[in-house]
Amino acid sequence: WRERTLSAERALRERGFDDPALVQFLAARGHQTALELLAGLAAPLLRQGRAATLLGYFESLPIEAVRARPALLIAMADAQQAVGRWDDAHAHYAMALERCHQTPPTEEECPGVMGLAKVLQMRGRHDDVLDMVERFLDRAGPLPLDLHVRLLQRKAGALEHTADISHVGKRRDAWTDAAERRFFGCGERHA
Repeated sequence: WRERTLSAERALRERGFDDPALVQFLAARGHQTALELLAGLAAPLLRQGRAATLLGYFESLPIEAVRARPALLIAMADAQQAVGRWDDAHAHYAMALERCHQTPPTEEECPGVMGLAKVLQMRGRHDDVLDMVERFLDRAGPLPLDLHVRLLQRKAGALEHTADISHVGKRRDAWTDAAERRFFGCGERHA
């Protein structure tokens, strides 16, 4: 039975039916291949509003296998956040970022920072968001412009909610100078 199920999965996958193929792999306990398929399906499922389906797939896998891959852990946390399981999402984002911090920062870590920042902002922990995003930007090398902008937007959102806004102007000037140095190679702001 297991061999026939895996054979059916391969046929589905060859024809581009990754979602049904994943179901077949899970039924046959082909966890390693299921993890690989899930890595490619997670973002499309989230974009399609199928977070609950994605969570069902994750829950069919050994949690240790998911935890070993920060990108999958972040995808699972994104799905948990989408269905309102904030405590689980918070824990899994934090776990993924802890694993990512063991290596130099990468683009792969950025969605985890963004997701955890969103959860923290929804909980009113704006100072934590500011600290986390600033630390990440300090550690990270050059990021693609769209990711850098999204991180700065998350910081701006947190700043809007802080009680003491006297430091906003200073931080804004420092961010502008840092961004210009990073992207334009200059140290002065342009008028």
